[in-house]
Amino acid sequence: LVTILVVALLSFLILNLTATVTVGFSNSDFTKAVDEAKYQKVIQDYLDANPLGRLHFLLDNSGLNSYVLGNLTEVKGVVQKTMTGLGVTEFEITMREPVASWKINDDQYYVDDEGVAFETNYFADPAVRVVDNSGASLAAGQASISKRFLGFVGQVVSLCNQDGYTVSEAVLPSNTTRQLNIKLKDS
Repeated sequence: LVTILVVALLSFLILNLTATVTVGFSNSDFTKAVDEAKYQKVIQDYLDANPLGRLHFLLDNSGLNSYVLGNLTEVKGVVQKTMTGLGVTEFEITMREPVASWKINDDQYYVDDEGVAFETNYFADPAVRVVDNSGASLAAGQASISKRFLGFVGQVVSLCNQDGYTVSEAVLPSNTTRQLNIKLKDS
């Protein structure tokens, strides 16, 4: 009886163990190739740092999401899905879709509908581009606009879209970095 219980317990643990990670994506309309290995590695790194999370029923989903989102800003969320084989677990990743883009120095940034700024985009470039006419002088290695302001731009564009307005352009007027002029398309 003890042997049967031990075998049953070990079988249960083995069947719920994540040894290898595969990823799938909930978004399907990518226009650029996605490097799946990059996302698998970050999830594996989290599981290496939290070995008890390799057991399905002990995985801290909020901790996993915090870790992945902290390392890959283009990710909106991660969900543990099903076992696809012995020791192989699939995780579903939802990517952020941009509503506006902005070029600061040589870096291209995108903003999603929640106002989160990110740098890697796998979707078509958004129709709304932010035009910087502020004339602000840039110090070496510093951006003229904060990611918080980029987030504000994303939220404004999203709210306009929800109310049936189409934003054609967002402009920072000259001599300021704290104002935003929004141009709407004619209906």
